[in-house]
Amino acid sequence: MKLYISLFSCWILLANVSAQKVSEDGLTDATQEVPKAQRVTTNGVNTSLDTITKITSQSLFEKIKREGTKEVILAADFEKLFDTRFEKDAAKQQATITLKNDSTDWQLPVKIGLRGRFRRKKCDFPPIKLDFPKGQLQEMGLHAEFDELKLVTHCLDGTESDQTLLKEYWSYRLYNQLTPNSFQVHLIKITYLDINNPSKTEQRLAFLIENNKELANRMGGTLANKFGMTPAQLDSTSYYQTVLFNFMIGNIDWNIRAQRNIKYIQKDSILLVVPYDFDQSAIVKAPYAKPHPDAGQEKLEDRLCLGQFPDAATLSIFLQQFSNLEKAFGCFNSCPYLTNKHKLRMTAYVNSFYEPLDSKKYLRKTFLRK
Repeated sequence: MKLYISLFSCWILLANVSAQKVSEDGLTDATQEVPKAQRVTTNGVNTSLDTITKITSQSLFEKIKREGTKEVILAADFEKLFDTRFEKDAAKQQATITLKNDSTDWQLPVKIGLRGRFRRKKCDFPPIKLDFPKGQLQEMGLHAEFDELKLVTHCLDGTESDQTLLKEYWSYRLYNQLTPNSFQVHLIKITYLDINNPSKTEQRLAFLIENNKELANRMGGTLANKFGMTPAQLDSTSYYQTVLFNFMIGNIDWNIRAQRNIKYIQKDSILLVVPYDFDQSAIVKAPYAKPHPDAGQEKLEDRLCLGQFPDAATLSIFLQQFSNLEKAFGCFNSCPYLTNKHKLRMTAYVNSFYEPLDSKKYLRKTFLRK
């Protein structure tokens, strides 16, 4: 089966905004400490958020998504921040973030720290955790509980790293096609501004990931840390979706027993599985991703199924779901920032998942319990 090119629109950024445009409005202001969250309207007037109507049912992440925030300025002492990459429990650094919409800029104080056990050591520009003041969020009428967001950065200095980032972003979006019980993500253009040298800026692509607790709340459950789990103890639908999706994108960097790169959401008596962190997958093919010969993988593109289906009938149900989404899984093709080379490679790799599914022998050998 061939993967059709999706006509779904790329909601991530407005198409009429050039990927090369660098906005300089507010860069000087972004270097100043902002004691209270402020909005800056197009006429340049700062308005205290105390006077703004509060929407108590919304989180900061939801606000960013719903208002279509396209550009962000993060001002910080990045040299000092990167010096902590090998420190355990390093103190977070004070920074300022500006969220830019079509008509309004929002400035907030934020504390930042490096995250990611692997990437913080390997990346030129490691991923960042954003920690917003709870009091500021409350003043904005936002959920104070969801005060932390993950910022996925470009990792390596070369411009090709933006393409790697986009492929990881679209891996999350592909899983969104499969189920709403998945992490929401939001793509942005971000300017990193060094407060010690305001003329030194770098604009790259990045994306924000929904807060863990916010995900659990949206799913109607709570986060659960559980180790040593077996498939029989997990919600079967979310587990088999995770198994088949990770197989499709060529990802073996996950484990239910060690709770590696998955979140468990406890909903009543059900333990739901939500995968994340797809940078080691073959569809992303990050420069640092390597095959695992000890697991029988000769090259990164070799697919290995890390879970087995109990019978052909159960497997057929989930394969049908994936077949129904074959066109939707091509949504990345409408993204203006992903180059044709990478679109073609991603399309070919997803196609290679579908092509052998008509073979009963292949299905029995690959997916069914021995």
